[in-house]
This record gives sequence, structure tokens and C-alpha cells, in this order.
Amino acid sequence: MSARANRVALVGPSHVLGADLKDRLASAGYPGDAVELLDLDEHVGLLTEYGDEARVVLEAADEAFAGFEVVCFCSDAPTTARFAPAAAAAGTAIDCTGVMSRESDVQLVGADGSPDATGLLAIPQSATLMLAKLGEAVDLTGASCSITLPASDLCDAGTEEMAKQASALLNLGDAPDEVFGRRLAFDLWLDVTRPDGASGRIRAELEQLGVQPPAIHAQRGSVFHGLAASIYFPDAKAAALTEALESVAEFGALTGANDAVDSPVRVAGLDGLHVAAVRDDPAGGAWLWSVMDNHRATTAATLTAIATRLGRPA
Repeated sequence: MSARANRVALVGPSHVLGADLKDRLASAGYPGDAVELLDLDEHVGLLTEYGDEARVVLEAADEAFAGFEVVCFCSDAPTTARFAPAAAAAGTAIDCTGVMSRESDVQLVGADGSPDATGLLAIPQSATLMLAKLGEAVDLTGASCSITLPASDLCDAGTEEMAKQASALLNLGDAPDEVFGRRLAFDLWLDVTRPDGASGRIRAELEQLGVQPPAIHAQRGSVFHGLAASIYFPDAKAAALTEALESVAEFGALTGANDAVDSPVRVAGLDGLHVAAVRDDPAGGAWLWSVMDNHRATTAATLTAIATRLGRPA
């Protein structure tokens, strides 16, 4: 990859997802003069770091995208919806937030980075990425998956709202216009089951990626970050599942040890899919418990998509 400037623009480097992608671009070796940092409103002018460099976040504008080959959107929904079409017209726009994934002209990014796709691309939801990774090794047909979606999957707005409600609950106060439900810190609640709800979107994305989806039961939980999934395979044995999954997952036993990656908290900051337990059910079939850092999964998929277009830095 040449060091020519204005190859990649990152919209939203001050947001949770954008900060992770910024750090990973720098760690991967993309030079600072090939990556521009853009945002809107109060984020413009903020001082941040790109690798060892001090950088200032500049203002995003339609005309600003003409010089970039790839533009990644990691900020809020209005910003992505506003600028993604202009960025796609100028080159390749990658929606990392899931805002645009249901549009008819958007192509999902597959595991290979979808090198032939151009225009407006979307990274699949993190839950889709988790199940697609499992689907590389085992047949999900007939399986039943209960997956807990974290607040951070809703980007900054979800995390901030959950923090506000948790604070109100612990201080015996009220949270006006709450969106997560009562008794947040101790509760789980079923995500909407209509086709455009989380379960329906995950199922549709898996089908677009060529993965036969399991039965999916998505739920929102009192976690800020990290995916967790319990999956039942009615016709499998634990030993066979373990052997098949060793090629796509990291394994860690539920021993209670401090270094066991067995929960959304402990998977934070780690790459890849982590399987904490696989066990046979006395009544038949087998159960699997897996966790994954949702943001790390999204940024890893984004890096692959960027590399298929620009090449990996030397």
C-alpha cells in the first residue's frame, strides 16, 4: 500500500466503535497520511491519537469524500444515513453500524471481504458474524440459538442510555423515556420478533451470506458489551462439536479461573470466537456456550474489507 494521502476516511473516530477501528488501522500499519478522521458537531476539532501521531478530527461534508477510496462509518445513525450515499458514489462506503444494511442497494460483506462488491457495503451485525463463524465448522440447521445482545451493539446511544438507566436504578431515581425496560440491572427482555427485529435481521443476513440459520431467539440483556450465545444441537454429540469447532474458535473451560474466557466481560478486547463449554444433554443432543467481543468482530471484518480494496500495508 502506498503512503498516498486520502485513501481511507473514518467517520466517527471518537465513538466507541470508531475508536476501536482507528486503533486497529494504526496497529495494522496503515500510515497516518493515508487515513483521515472525520465527524460532526461537538466531535469536530477534538484532539485524538492515530498510532504515535496527534490528530485533529475534521468536519465531514459531502464534497469531502471525493478523495477517498474507502470511507468507513462508525458514528450515529443520522450521520451514516446522511453521508454514506455520497461516499459510495465517490468510491466504497462501508457501514459498520448496521444502519444501512436493510437498504435494497447495500451489499453485505462476507468473510472474504467481498472483493468484487462496490458502492455501499455493510458489515453484518455482530451476532450474524458470530453465527456465520460457527457455521464455517458446524451445520446450524435444526439448531436453536438464544443470543444476548449488548447495549453497545446500538452504538454510543445505546451505551449512554443504558448507563443513564443503570445510574437511575441504583440511585432509586427515575429514567425518563426509558427504552430498555424496568429493573434494567437485573433483567432480560425478548427482542422484537417481527421480520425487521434483531432475530429477523440476523436470519436474513445469514441467508445472504449463504449460511443456513438456526432458530434464533434474540434478547437484550443488562450487559454493555460482548455477545453471549447458548445453542442447542438436537442431533449432535459434544465431542464431535468440539472437534469441528477447533478450527474456528478458541476454547476455554468453565473452571471459574480468572483467565477463563467464559463471559461477555472476559471476552472484551479479545479477537475471535470463544467457546467456553460444550456438553451433552442427558435427554439427547448437545449444548454450546460461546462469547465474542461484538466491536472487535465488526472492526476485524472491516479491516478485511479494506484490505481487499487497498491491499495490506507493507
